[in-house]
Amino acid sequence: MQDELRALTLDLERKVEERTIELRSVNEQLSQDIAERKVAQMALRESEEKYRRLTENARDMIYGCPSRTASMNMSALPPPR
Repeated sequence: MQDELRALTLDLERKVEERTIELRSVNEQLSQDIAERKVAQMALRESEEKYRRLTENARDMIYGCPSRTASMNMSALPPPR
């Protein structure tokens, strides 16, 4: 009975160790994915800010039509008379 209990305990400890190793690996991958996503989000924010500043300060009319939407820089229009 004690030998069987000991064998079951060792098997359980082995399974816990295997699962712990798997979870560490998954956590490391998730941490890497999160870091990459943060870098991508920062780059996107910077790009959006650059585009916004460009369009808001442009003296020329900017017209775009990606995916059937249009935007126009109202500051490019002549002042009302």
